[in-house]
Amino acid sequence: MTKRQTIFIIVVNAAISLVISLSISLIMVYVFLLSLEVVEVPVGPGAPAQADSTALPPHAAAVTPSPKPTTTTYIVQAGDSLSGIAFQFDVSVEDIIRANGLTDADLLFVGQELIIPIGGLPETPAFTPVPTPTETPIPFEPPTPLSTDTPLATQPTPSGTPLPSPETPALSEAEGPALSPTKEPTPTVFTKPVDVEITEIVGSGNIAEEIVIITNQGQPVNLEGWTLSDRHDNAYTFPGILLWSNYASVRVHTSSGENTATDLYWKLNKAIWEAGDKATLVDRNGKIIAVYALGD
Repeated sequence: MTKRQTIFIIVVNAAISLVISLSISLIMVYVFLLSLEVVEVPVGPGAPAQADSTALPPHAAAVTPSPKPTTTTYIVQAGDSLSGIAFQFDVSVEDIIRANGLTDADLLFVGQELIIPIGGLPETPAFTPVPTPTETPIPFEPPTPLSTDTPLATQPTPSGTPLPSPETPALSEAEGPALSPTKEPTPTVFTKPVDVEITEIVGSGNIAEEIVIITNQGQPVNLEGWTLSDRHDNAYTFPGILLWSNYASVRVHTSSGENTATDLYWKLNKAIWEAGDKATLVDRNGKIIAVYALGD
């Protein structure tokens, strides 16, 4: 066989292999296309309705939102109490205390403005604090030293019962393991000192103009039971009135009148303040808070 005949046979074999490969590929593609099914979706009036993903289930009931509470204001009058105001507006005393941030339900003064939550306040969920675990120290037991006079071979084997430490007394099995008590820290309470002063006495000698001005430069103070007196033992006892902070003041008139949140009336028949007099302010415990000397 010549070289030309060999090349011709190789070319013919390659062509036959290529034709066979293409035929097999076309048959596989045809079979794949036949296996596909076209699904037609009907469109029109007779087509089935699609399910609405936003529709409510048949058993779901309509939820009616609860009405939001409304608020109103009320000015405290003489003789008012927190329970009486709560009964008047059909609300609870606790709701009025929460709405106004009050700390004492018995402390009201004439002219005070209160917020009344008509319909009540929403309930506040209660949270239970998680207790913080405390670490209990484990008593340390030092190892028993070996005697230098006894050979290692004759040292006794330590038993399984531990020896008590010097600071921890030995307990029986019935009493259980020793636990060190955890000492709770003592809270420190910081209180601001009372800083109330008699700042001025005006109109001395004239009952229509005689006024003692008292100013608070510290924390809010309830003046109920406090007294204001002169050197002749004329004493005025304050009613239940709250003197706010930030230099709030109250004026004590010698004459008669109707008490308000800022003006109190001694209801005397004559003037009592004179040159050289001394005004003394004492709290309900008998402690002298302020002294004011009237000049000549």
